[in-house]
Amino acid sequence: MKSMTGYGEGREENERVEVYLQIKTLNHRFSEIEIYPSQLIPFAWEKT
Repeated sequence: MKSMTGYGEGREENERVEVYLQIKTLNHRFSEIEIYPSQLIPFAWEKT
């Protein structure tokens, strides 16, 4: 993202795993990154 306010997302998958990623930013002061792994990943992800 080259602008001060932006949004991006992507999805990647193969035969074993699927990952969805969102990135949001506002004037370089606030950034939020969210990663959503597939249910096939063998460990638990906890949202804090």
